[in-house]
Amino acid sequence: MMNLGAETREVLDHYGYKLADVVSVTGCSQDAWTIENFLEVADGIEYDEGYGAQEVNEMLTIWLADGSRFERGEYDGSEWWELFQIVKAPEPEPKAKPKVADLLAGGWTD
Repeated sequence: MMNLGAETREVLDHYGYKLADVVSVTGCSQDAWTIENFLEVADGIEYDEGYGAQEVNEMLTIWLADGSRFERGEYDGSEWWELFQIVKAPEPEPKAKPKVADLLAGGWTD
C-alpha cells in the first residue's frame, strides 16, 4: 500500500523540490489547491500502487515555480508521479560555422 501524501513528499524531495516550490495542485475540476491543503487530504489516502485498477485521479498535476510539473503516470493500473521538467536551451557560444560532419549522424559509410 502507498500513502499519496508520503509519496508526493518523497518524489518532491527526490527531485530536489521543496513544498515552497509548488505553485498549486490541480485535478480534473477547475479548482486549484495549495500543496498544504492537498497534502492534508492526501495524507489520509492509502492506495495500491501495483498493477490492477488505477485508484488515484490521473488528472492530478503539481505545478512548480520553475515551470516544471508532476503528472500521474500509469501503466496497467500501476501508478506514480512523473516529472515533466522545463529545460533551458544552452546559450550558444560564438564559433565558426559547423562542419558537415557535425550535422550528420555518421551512420553507414561507403
